[in-house]
Amino acid sequence: MRHNATRLLLDYFNRIRGKEDAPLRRDVNPSEIPRLLPDIFMLEAVDNRWFRFRLAGTRLCAALGQEARGEEFGMVWTLDDRRRMTLAAQSVLANRLPLIVEARDAHSGEAVELSLLPLRSSEAECDRLIGVFSRTDPDRPLRLGMELAVERMRFVTADQPRPPEPEIRPAPETVIRARGLALRVLDGGKAG
Repeated sequence: MRHNATRLLLDYFNRIRGKEDAPLRRDVNPSEIPRLLPDIFMLEAVDNRWFRFRLAGTRLCAALGQEARGEEFGMVWTLDDRRRMTLAAQSVLANRLPLIVEARDAHSGEAVELSLLPLRSSEAECDRLIGVFSRTDPDRPLRLGMELAVERMRFVTADQPRPPEPEIRPAPETVIRARGLALRVLDGGKAG
């Protein structure tokens, strides 16, 4: 995950889902994620075959050059990637696992990141997706009509572990472990 918005949405998703694979749609409270609202979108599965935007934040609509609500999710992608992204969204619902998509605007070359996270409309039915759209350079002027080409996709576990708390041992040696790396600090400095 390159973007803070992706991390924030994933953290929120993990909090509201509790011990479930996916949270209920009714548990999503926009007032709890106000900073993300311009970049948030929600998709609904139609006949389990394609997806349409239920809502789309203002920055996503600005990047696309039009209101996205009611439009097919495929409109965001190049012709080559439309089917691929439909299958990816279906996989998110079937497996109830978040997906991170790194893409590039086919015209301007601008890099973007999208996340797709599963939502349930009822206890048994997982048929919606919530996501966030993040531009690598949000200050760069928008080129209207963004069309995305997939560069990389990866599923992430919803409860992706955080780096462990540092393990501190008493002097003369302190070992700090984080993300598989170890830093050894030897006591020795100047005497008082």
